[in-house]
Amino acid sequence: MTEQTSTPDSEANSAWPTFQGNFERTGVTPNATELHEPVESTWKFDAPRGSVDADYTPVVANDTVYVGAEYWEDGEIGRIHALSLATGAEQWQFDTRQAVDAPPTVADGTVFGTCGDGTVYALNASTGAHNWSFTTGGHIAATPTVTAETVIIGSNDGYVYALNRTTGNETWRFHAGSFLQCHPTLGNETVFIGSTGRDGHLYALDIASGEEQWSIQAEDHMMAAPAFDDGVVYQSAHDEKLYAVDAETGVIQWTFQTGSKMQSSPAVTTDTIVVGTDDGDVLGVDRHTGDCVWRTTLAQAVYASPAIVRNMAYVGCADGSLVAVDLETGSVRWSLSLDGSVTSPAVVGQSIVVGTTNGNVYRIDSA
Repeated sequence: MTEQTSTPDSEANSAWPTFQGNFERTGVTPNATELHEPVESTWKFDAPRGSVDADYTPVVANDTVYVGAEYWEDGEIGRIHALSLATGAEQWQFDTRQAVDAPPTVADGTVFGTCGDGTVYALNASTGAHNWSFTTGGHIAATPTVTAETVIIGSNDGYVYALNRTTGNETWRFHAGSFLQCHPTLGNETVFIGSTGRDGHLYALDIASGEEQWSIQAEDHMMAAPAFDDGVVYQSAHDEKLYAVDAETGVIQWTFQTGSKMQSSPAVTTDTIVVGTDDGDVLGVDRHTGDCVWRTTLAQAVYASPAIVRNMAYVGCADGSLVAVDLETGSVRWSLSLDGSVTSPAVVGQSIVVGTTNGNVYRIDSA
């Protein structure tokens, strides 16, 4: 049976229901509006308890913002928060046994989240009620990918798991033999996922069976989600290279030497790949040739992944700034100072929702 691999959320065109906005992880939304300066924070959500190393990368669906967190209170615990997109008010919270180190995914009324103890949760998106859970054999620091029938996740036990979306029962597993902290990506009935161990493999797996179709090996590990578009997979890695790989055959079409390690996932437009580097550069790379079109240097590292709206890329920087970069020239259009290293933005309508590692979530709008 052929599975639907595009974002299954019925409001996907007006939402950002998973990391990078869709399961191809392109980081592009065609339905949002560019924000022009001056910009300001409309609301700010503060964690009710002191957070430690919280990721706070948000997703948005059904006029609700969903974020995961890590707290210390008589030991480490985690929490998934649901916030009103309009006001930032908390609608519900769900506690997990350990840190929530990755953003959740929302699909057709269900929130699929993960926890540091290796558990995958399915929760009612309206109420936070627990539907089911499945525990892997290792730490999870990745976002679930969801098809019409299946939830797919990688674990630090070295396995990629496919779970029945309704029951949480295991459908198949693939042994990669290394940590898997990259968010899975979908395209052409295939799961693409990078390994975080020193072997640095990018795997292509059949979505129905988990059978390996091909793999390539980098010179160092991968922390970023691959992006899929028009038959090509784009992967950034710690070996300071950006890869373009034929999705069908695994043949490398080109590589670009960035000069820095990368944790940022590439965002893909019609002509350009946009990606951040650990040295603080934002790069615009020609997606067809691999040539660098522009390079913009920000104040500190860019660990976050860009979100692209029309001719503007929104980029979170470790110095606490959210920066808007012109997609054609790389020039900075505006910058807004926030509190803590800024995580990957979510863009909905005329608003940006973004978190910081200090445990805050902001809605940003034009003033």
